[in-house]
Amino acid sequence: HPGEYPVYSGNTVGAFAHIESYDYDIPCLSWAIDGLAGYIMTHNESFSATNHRGVLVPKVDGIDLQYIRYVLEPIFRELKMGRAGDNGENEYTSLPPFMLKDIEVGIPVDETGKININMQREIATKYLAIEQYRRDILANLDTLLNQRIDY
Repeated sequence: HPGEYPVYSGNTVGAFAHIESYDYDIPCLSWAIDGLAGYIMTHNESFSATNHRGVLVPKVDGIDLQYIRYVLEPIFRELKMGRAGDNGENEYTSLPPFMLKDIEVGIPVDETGKININMQREIATKYLAIEQYRRDILANLDTLLNQRIDY
């Protein structure tokens, strides 16, 4: 019986299902615990998560979720354990919550030592631009590799 609220699982793209209730109703991050472990999603909607997805809820104000996502995801992907095939293909990896307990990330602060949300947003914007450049380069490379020249 589908509802309006998404349920996220280990899948790294999109909702697993929809139900009539939700467990989380605040902006937060979640990561795939298994499958393609360590990939992070940003949530700005009410949702639920299965036991294949961990949820990270900010405990203090002034945290930019995109900044945290860009900083944490490479760390999470490095920590994952399990089977990763050639070039990441046929991957089945795991990153349970207990593996994250000692992770620390830097949060920009201003000259008074207060969390600097503007600096986080500026850094996140730069990460986003780099990610877009990477996608553009890969798309152009794919086009070049699939060129066929008739003569």
